[in-house]
Amino acid sequence: MWSVATGITTAAGIWFTAATGIAVGLGRKQTAVLCTALAWLVLYVMPCFIRLTLKEIP
Repeated sequence: MWSVATGITTAAGIWFTAATGIAVGLGRKQTAVLCTALAWLVLYVMPCFIRLTLKEIP
């Protein structure tokens, strides 16, 4: 029997938000922008890319 992990995306979003908040709090604006770009890439672009890739595989 396989166990299924749920809530991984939510947890990743919380960690990204915390990292961005810490970067802003420390005055590291470039790090905060980079963290935001990575979060957007991982949480939005990659799932779209994966869905498109899986549709093409028979």
